[in-house]
Amino acid sequence: MRTNLWVKGILREAIVKIAATMFAALVGVLAGSQVHAQSSSTYLGVSGGAVWTDAANSVATVSSGIHDESVPNGFKVYGGRIWDRFGLEFAYYNLGKYDIVDINGAILDQLETRALAVSGVYAAPLGQGYTFIAKLGIAFTEAEYDCQSVCGTVPFIDTKRRGNSGLIGLGVTSQMSSNIALRMEFEHIGNVRHGMSNAVKFNDGYDMFSVGLHLNF
Repeated sequence: MRTNLWVKGILREAIVKIAATMFAALVGVLAGSQVHAQSSSTYLGVSGGAVWTDAANSVATVSSGIHDESVPNGFKVYGGRIWDRFGLEFAYYNLGKYDIVDINGAILDQLETRALAVSGVYAAPLGQGYTFIAKLGIAFTEAEYDCQSVCGTVPFIDTKRRGNSGLIGLGVTSQMSSNIALRMEFEHIGNVRHGMSNAVKFNDGYDMFSVGLHLNF
């Protein structure tokens, strides 16, 4: 019986110490986050990376061509301001140029997509100079179709189609110095409007993974 009471006492003491340690750690994290949250910063950056979409396949289906499956490069230029943990960001996106070719490799069609976007941003410090970022916004898109062969008849007519699309993004920044940060991010722009003349219209989304640098002011 005494042995059991002794064991229970040791366990109770250990539990109390563990709980106290966890509480102290939690208070420290919250205090650190609060200090970080009270700061604000303006930033400007540029990122580049890979872009994926089914839009070129949709064009290839109509033109009886083949989408060049090499993953196109895209880039963006962005800037914004964070107040505490919330902020506002503006960005220009070039989502790549896509070639549709025939069996001999000759280009039949080309597709290029751009966007201007405004997003609300949430930034949460993770410690050790890392920050988690999430954003939700709207993108004002322009998809440009250029016919390169057998053009001038429906549906092979040069067309620009504009629209509004939702944008979501998740990423991480790593502070490299007091005013330079590395940023890695995955973003999705959904249901971008495309067209090949006024007779053929379709919507497709774009996914972009990018890495870049931004400056804090």
